[in-house]
Amino acid sequence: LIVVDYISLMSSGSERADMNPYERITLVSRQLKQLALELQIPIIVLAQLNRENERREDKRPQLADLRDSGAVEQDADVVLFLHREHYYLKKMADGGLARKEKEAAEDYANRCSAMAQRVSMSEGKADVIFAKNRQGPTGTCPLRFTDHTTWFRDAHEDELSPAWLRPDMMEAA
Repeated sequence: LIVVDYISLMSSGSERADMNPYERITLVSRQLKQLALELQIPIIVLAQLNRENERREDKRPQLADLRDSGAVEQDADVVLFLHREHYYLKKMADGGLARKEKEAAEDYANRCSAMAQRVSMSEGKADVIFAKNRQGPTGTCPLRFTDHTTWFRDAHEDELSPAWLRPDMMEAA
């Protein structure tokens, strides 16, 4: 297994001085794919997303959000995204919801209350999104997330684990 953290920091060794980031990432991606096939091992490559999802209302990452090159998507056998809706909802809520023009005070209060409820319900949850999977299905798998330890785990792990292994019990100790 080889893990690359992250692809934009890699150099192919055969780059030209006039190559733009798109061409460079394309070359590195192809070379990594060839290396994986030659050595018959998996290579995990971390890549940054562009900022397009920040502009969308639905912040879930998509294949088109991969930064600098479509070659990463093309060469990869599996593309996974980690997504935490709570991160975006909390950011929105902390920034304060602007009152819409001509919005009644009661409607504004209800909207703020609904946002607070969404933030609360999303806490500790994450998703791993299988955006591409040549050998199997695509879709979303729920996870649990502990932010102060950056710990992702099975969504049902707390229910199955003995109390002494549960993060909430460890935090209380």
